Amino acid sequence: MKRKVRFTSANNEKPIPFFPEAPYIKLLSLDVLNEECLKESQTDTITATFNFISSKGEDKRDFKFKKEQNFYKPITIFPELKDVLKITIKFDFTNAVDCELELIYDDIDYKLPSEAFKEFDDHIKNEFNRKMFFSAPFGKGKSTFLEYFFESKQDKFEIFKVFPVNYSIASNKDIFRYIKVDVLLQLISKGVTFEKEEFSNSLLAQQFAINNPTSIIKSLLKIGLSLNKETAPLTKVVDEVKDLFQKFEAFKKSNITDDLDKAKTYIENLYEEEGSIFEDDFHTQLIRQLVEQLEVENKKETVLIIDDLDRMDPEHIFRILNVISAHYDSYTLEDNKEFHNKFGFDKIILVADINNIKSIYEHRFGKNVDFDGYINKFYSNSIFKFDSKRVGLLLLEEILNKYRRNDYSASLRILHIFNSLELLSLRQIIKLSNSFSFNEIPLTRDKVFNESRFFRLGLYTPILIALKDAFHSKENLIKIIDYDVRNSRIEIDSSIDFICRHLLASITSTFEGKIGYYKLSGQQLEFNHKHNFATEGHIAEEIKKVTDDGQKVDFTGFTRNDLSDLLIENIKHL
Repeated sequence: MKRKVRFTSANNEKPIPFFPEAPYIKLLSLDVLNEECLKESQTDTITATFNFISSKGEDKRDFKFKKEQNFYKPITIFPELKDVLKITIKFDFTNAVDCELELIYDDIDYKLPSEAFKEFDDHIKNEFNRKMFFSAPFGKGKSTFLEYFFESKQDKFEIFKVFPVNYSIASNKDIFRYIKVDVLLQLISKGVTFEKEEFSNSLLAQQFAINNPTSIIKSLLKIGLSLNKETAPLTKVVDEVKDLFQKFEAFKKSNITDDLDKAKTYIENLYEEEGSIFEDDFHTQLIRQLVEQLEVENKKETVLIIDDLDRMDPEHIFRILNVISAHYDSYTLEDNKEFHNKFGFDKIILVADINNIKSIYEHRFGKNVDFDGYINKFYSNSIFKFDSKRVGLLLLEEILNKYRRNDYSASLRILHIFNSLELLSLRQIIKLSNSFSFNEIPLTRDKVFNESRFFRLGLYTPILIALKDAFHSKENLIKIIDYDVRNSRIEIDSSIDFICRHLLASITSTFEGKIGYYKLSGQQLEFNHKHNFATEGHIAEEIKKVTDDGQKVDFTGFTRNDLSDLLIENIKHL
């Protein structure tokens, strides 16, 4: 997604956000927003210091931007963001003191296939879907998918995000205030124009005279009387007359009853009261005005995403939802304009797991309370249920297509197993799609095969290492296989048989042209090791089961337990 960060000489150092699930930054350009500032210096190069902060420490590097017509082009190669947690940039304004700079960069290298977006694209295109509920279990890549979806639709949507989990312990009044601050900050970062009207002195003087006639008459009388010694003492009389007049006006108002004025005052107070469902103070009106400005100038629909509700404490989630719903409905405000929500966004997307919210609701209020009646005010037509398994399959198919014509494709069945059991999140699959390659097998292979574990594992080394990294350790991966894979209902087909034959050959101690032995699920197996030239690994062929009396009988095939045991044993040797 293209991002923009602005810098000035007074604010020349800032962090730059990037996508943590797949860290990547490509510098696109550095724009000077007020070119007049460079006319005197005529500088051709602008320098910035990038500070890459990781768990190992800090790495500071200078980056240069060279002038190209009306912008500056980065000429320093950007490093790979491996283990980087945070990046800050500090610009040198020595030759550009009065300049305002805008750094433009891209933080997403990978794009999901367009087919992955089709269902949600149809959902959001519906003009009556102004309120949407985007649902999937926690950790299944809801935020990741939306990030990539709106990245592909930059020309159609202007996106705003708020994360109520950041202020869930605040009072109801403060929650809405924090949401407004979040939205205003994002509006400012998008470069909206704030109105600043200036009036002539004569016009201001006329307006002041109309609104303050008594004060002006009093001042003129006092000035006139003070010019003469004999009349100067009368200036005190002027003050007393004004004071008496003000008391009379107050008495007069107290004896006039105007129900309409009282009603108007009551309504105005509610409009100004933050947190009130009728609240429509200056800042709310300003947000609405600026959102409308963006829609007109950029010709895009504005979308507010309310994310991370899954991360909230159950004690606060319904309080937050109630605050949000109070400002969700349509409003007819100034100039008889109708807004579908208080801030005037075209669409609002609530991101959470509907099943999780339902279980919390029933636990709190009882199963007999109508949950559907409560939740349906948060969406216009229907809940969008995100199918991470389907999207994951599309991504895995892209990997598979790289190796479709050789035996590598059968080995990728392991990834399909993990995806079908929903053990891989969308962000994990994206990482695999970005980095996975069978070419990661080390090139230094000892021809004495027993000294090269990587070569012996061959076909499965990259896959198992990628899965180990996805789940952070061998121990975690082993636990997942031991429980989820072993107890699943995956079908044992020819590709599973192929996987097991390779896994079996990799953990035994004999090689090409020799007989291998292994005890699997209580059965003693005997087989031939054969080198699979297509995949640079070994495979077990002509498998026989050896009975207790030494007889060799046909092996009936592998089971889910066999697959789980062989995977675990291979992972232990990584």
